[in-house]
Amino acid sequence: MSDVMLAGGGSLKTLTKGFTNMYNGMEQLEGAPGYLERGLGFFQHGIIDQHFDNKARLGRLIATAHEKGNRDQLSYGIDENTAMVVNNLKHKIEVVGRGGVTVIDLSHPLQ
Repeated sequence: MSDVMLAGGGSLKTLTKGFTNMYNGMEQLEGAPGYLERGLGFFQHGIIDQHFDNKARLGRLIATAHEKGNRDQLSYGIDENTAMVVNNLKHKIEVVGRGGVTVIDLSHPLQ
């Protein structure tokens, strides 16, 4: 739902090899460098990665936030069977479902 869509790649390969411009089908999903596409852009407040808990995607989201994210925005990893409900008027987010949401903040990286 964000402008940047994480379409493939695993955490380890994305952290160690970076990103690729080629999508190789199912083998690209978890065991390859990161693969990004243009997302729908509904969520304008950062980058979203889905199926976060089941696929061990923390490294992939951190690398993507570092490479393509805005340092003034957070990035979000949403677990399976979970939704992040955004209320733009109240500037609030509610997490509903069985899992959670991991929030990545790269605004003050360690030196």
